[in-house]
Amino acid sequence: MDIEHYYNKRSYILISLALAPFLSNFVITALNIALPSIALDLNIEAVPLGWIPTSYLITLTIFLIPSAKLGDIHGRKNLFKWGLILFTAGSIITVFSWSYHCIIFSRILQGMGSAMIFGNLYAMIASIYIHQDRIRALSIIFCSIFLGSFLGPIIGGLLSGFYNWRVIFVFCSLIGMVGILLLSRLDVEWFGLKGEKFDLVGSLMFGISSLLIIQGLSKINQELNWIFLVLGIIELTVFILYENQVDYPLFNLEVLHNRDFILNSAGTFIQYAPIAPIVFILNIYLQNVRGFSPILVGFILVLQPLAMLVVSIFSEKLNRLIKAPTMVTIAMIISLMSVLVFLTLKLSTPILVIILGLTLSGIGTSLFSSPNSHLIMNSVEKKYYGVASASITTMRGFGGSLGMSIVLVILTLVVGNIEINQLHSESFIISLNLIFRILCILYIAGTVIMLLNWYDVKNKNRI
Repeated sequence: MDIEHYYNKRSYILISLALAPFLSNFVITALNIALPSIALDLNIEAVPLGWIPTSYLITLTIFLIPSAKLGDIHGRKNLFKWGLILFTAGSIITVFSWSYHCIIFSRILQGMGSAMIFGNLYAMIASIYIHQDRIRALSIIFCSIFLGSFLGPIIGGLLSGFYNWRVIFVFCSLIGMVGILLLSRLDVEWFGLKGEKFDLVGSLMFGISSLLIIQGLSKINQELNWIFLVLGIIELTVFILYENQVDYPLFNLEVLHNRDFILNSAGTFIQYAPIAPIVFILNIYLQNVRGFSPILVGFILVLQPLAMLVVSIFSEKLNRLIKAPTMVTIAMIISLMSVLVFLTLKLSTPILVIILGLTLSGIGTSLFSSPNSHLIMNSVEKKYYGVASASITTMRGFGGSLGMSIVLVILTLVVGNIEINQLHSESFIISLNLIFRILCILYIAGTVIMLLNWYDVKNKNRI
């Protein structure tokens, strides 16, 4: 398909691509609201209930890079469409789920589908758009992602509260079907390494290492899970050594010699590490320490994705005025400011301070996302677009896992393994301040990395 045909269909393609990431993030946040209702309906205990979101996260991480590689070989739009089909099938199965195991199966399907979506999403954007047009397209994609994160708790809460939690997935199934129909009408396709062999052994090795690392990080406060983490790192090292020897590697190690790719990927990892911990720790602080109602806490915490959404709407104009390396540096500094605000939290901190911190966190993340993704995709050759696309989401996932592991370790060391309703306020404030100090150090490191990247780009004068 020629360039002119791409150009004429770009708006239609962008709308088709934006529905899938919206749906994926909508389900993540809506499901969190619906979990108590699901537990009551299907008689699920607390520990197994946690595997409903966890099974999705693990499956997504395991299949991301293999899905990107398959997209390079067999067509990125093809894999993207099948990803949306799997995700929609998972939603339909959830509507009719009669047991806990049925929901876990549907979440695994959705995790595989999301891996096929996000493993190829940014590669397709990079294949269609260049320079400022690419940043504009990425801004729209992230706007759809943040819109899903914002609407998920609201619509999910309303549907599960006034109707039934299954109605959430009826809504998702309908949106998914619309997306599949739009994608089916596209007569364009993008390849990266058409005809190359797929590295099945490398995929299995990467999957095992990812599973062990996520398991180790998710409950790092438990002694046995340190073993999982160490084994995962060893397996990842073996995977890298293996990939260096094969003719058709799953992950081409040449990109690891690319300084721009490494710096911007490290920035992604750091930027997203504190996002989940901030929401998690503030939820406990507001409900269990300050005694606020869950409804009020929900309205306060939703300010973070709301700020992301609002800023993403205007980010296109900002990205035209400010170069991408400068923008990601500014965004990292704003995120650092948000953590500095949270460092002031005490037993009687005004709510306006918390609102300020959440707003700054949302602004920083929103300003960072599209130019950072552009810089990562722009740092590699077209044949590596699949690897770069998968790396963006992989770094976010591992960053979030690291952030939550920091929270769990600090809470275990300072507060101890006690019931949440027996939480001692003063010890929790100590742990909260320690957590935000560590996150502050992370953001300082991220700011230094982004400044190095800005300096490199300024010298090369190529963006």
